Amino acid sequence: MNARVSDLQGRTVMDTRARTVGYLCDIVARLRGDRPPAITGLLVQRGRYEFFLPMDDVGHLASRTTRLVLVAQEPKLGLYRRHVRDILLVREVMDRQVIDLRVTRPVRVNDLLIAESNNGWEVAGVALGVGALVRRRLPRALRRDVRVRLLRWTDLELLPRLVP
Repeated sequence: MNARVSDLQGRTVMDTRARTVGYLCDIVARLRGDRPPAITGLLVQRGRYEFFLPMDDVGHLASRTTRLVLVAQEPKLGLYRRHVRDILLVREVMDRQVIDLRVTRPVRVNDLLIAESNNGWEVAGVALGVGALVRRRLPRALRRDVRVRLLRWTDLELLPRLVP
């Protein structure tokens, strides 16, 4: 299963009893050397505060639904303690430049694609070009028909200010 970060951002996060936990404001990923970063959790806004929700509590992460459904009846929301290898996908990668290693030039990240693998969720790649930017500006119902250019995570390098 795949999901785009721009489709998930701002979505309602609900527990198994259909109670609102908060709203997704960012996704935490941990860098793993040459492998794509692992998604370790979500930052959920609840009132004026942001809480960390570990991926173990997330049961369903789909961009086509209007909400995210959690496994736990009482999700373990806690304060976010940043790990040295963590990156915040919305605040630190989206709308920033990275190096495309195929052509050795900077490119702008207009969206990110996350995918479920055997080891959990990970960042599969980034969406580049005008198509990805236009897609983000469209209403969610019209987004799926827009073609975008994707760059695999293994074919990019973060600029030094983004590397923890």
